[in-house]
Amino acid sequence: MKNLFLAAVILFTLSLPAGGEEAAPLEIHFIDVGYGDAILLKSPEGGYSLIDTGPPRARGKLLDYLRERGVGRLEYLIVTHPHPDHLGNAAAVLREFGAANLRDNGEEIDRFDEYLTPEMVEEYEREFRGDADYSLLRAGENIEWSGLSLEVLWPRDLAASEDWNTNSLVLMLRHGEFRALLTGDFNTAGEKIILEKKAADLRANLLKVGHHGAGDAAGDDFLRAVSPEAAVVSVGENPWGYPVEARLESLEKLGIRLYRTDRVGTVVFRCRAEGTFARYPGEAPPSESGSLR
Repeated sequence: MKNLFLAAVILFTLSLPAGGEEAAPLEIHFIDVGYGDAILLKSPEGGYSLIDTGPPRARGKLLDYLRERGVGRLEYLIVTHPHPDHLGNAAAVLREFGAANLRDNGEEIDRFDEYLTPEMVEEYEREFRGDADYSLLRAGENIEWSGLSLEVLWPRDLAASEDWNTNSLVLMLRHGEFRALLTGDFNTAGEKIILEKKAADLRANLLKVGHHGAGDAAGDDFLRAVSPEAAVVSVGENPWGYPVEARLESLEKLGIRLYRTDRVGTVVFRCRAEGTFARYPGEAPPSESGSLR
């Protein structure tokens, strides 16, 4: 019996991380890039991936943030769709840090305006899509990286819609029991299809609210299906008044705690495999994170 007890103690000790320390968490950094998205993932093993790269005007801020955290070569650089507040700094990030894998939804970029210029698209096509490590993502694919999983829930077929937001990549990030739903600019048109066809299990602990809290995203049925404990709106000054009051009211009614980057700046969560997560370096006081407006 004594020998069995000693063997059990030895096995338990060997199962602990070096030094008996608790396993490192997944870190999710919702970087404050103003009106745009840039989500940095740090795996428990210490590697980095980046989802979206913010608008061109946030280039210095984004690159500084990555440098300050000692980010080296990225494992994945993913752009959810080709609006300039998502792809705006992809080429700059690649030039400085590099990435082993480049992914986007393959949307044809054939519309330009004062924010998305032909020159910006030419650079993106050449340096991002022209890279040998580039390929597109479709629903049903699964990225396994450093013990994490990124399941592609959307889109299935770009031909189904001409709306770039409807075609935005939607990714479910998993770390053990923890789940975060990252929605780019996904809108209610796409949400309706997913919900009607019951195409995916949307439940998640944490939600990145689609389209910066616009009125055409994160509908009530979608929010109920996801049922997150907390949500992040990545937003800055914009002419459309996002996030709109109706979205804020929906989140409040459902008891979802909201973090807005225009109010509290960059938001970082440490997420553990048993499904718990907390803001780092600590919860903001209620006047910052608990207020939806």
